[in-house]
Amino acid sequence: MGRSHLMLYLSLGLALGMISPPDALAGSCNAGQSCPPPPVRVAVGQRIQIEVQNRTPLTVYIEPFGGEAIALAPGELSPLYVGTTIRNFSLTFWHRTGATLLATLSQNTPQHLRVNIIAGGRVAGMSAVYLRDDGTVERF
Repeated sequence: MGRSHLMLYLSLGLALGMISPPDALAGSCNAGQSCPPPPVRVAVGQRIQIEVQNRTPLTVYIEPFGGEAIALAPGELSPLYVGTTIRNFSLTFWHRTGATLLATLSQNTPQHLRVNIIAGGRVAGMSAVYLRDDGTVERF
């Protein structure tokens, strides 16, 4: 097939919806607008400082794996927790009435993870943030 025939074939395919445009195939997005944030990752084997901020109008409870549960008032920041990817650090959080809560994640530095608890989510009850041994951070 010659170049002009290929161009005509691609043009017709795009026009008829049989072929997706290259941007759609690549899953492109407009930086800063429609792109999802990159996944939060931490360095494997490194100690990570983790802090939690309650950004809801409710008192929420947080409990690091193996630790004591504490109450966080609206706007309050937790003490710093230290986790590693070696022991798969996890943190659960909830509200006494089972209100839906969601965690958003951010990093100031590769060794510092901020967990912001906000109102919302799909499932009522307990939620969690899990620091896996491969450096990924998951929200449940």
